[in-house]
Amino acid sequence: MAKSFKGYQFTKEINGTKYTFKYPGRRRASEITDDCKDNNGNIVMKDFYQKLYDEVIVDPKVSFDYFDEFIDDHDEVAKIAANCVGGRFPRNDDADKAPV
Repeated sequence: MAKSFKGYQFTKEINGTKYTFKYPGRRRASEITDDCKDNNGNIVMKDFYQKLYDEVIVDPKVSFDYFDEFIDDHDEVAKIAANCVGGRFPRNDDADKAPV
């Protein structure tokens, strides 16, 4: 039987801050992207980022206000979180050295 990665967590250090990310599982990942689409099927980034902040980035707790202070971290953190929703994340104990 294959290993389930639902709930799998990993940590990545970005600009001196350690961020912990959690894979929400395939069903919830699909719901996250579906919940963030407008009537034309386009992702509404404000809503998508909020879902990433609430459900994928587990530590530190982040928000739009948080990234006003840590603006240099946002793009990389959001990219890693979005990749995690897509099922692309490091699968070993040495996440800081794994490509994301």
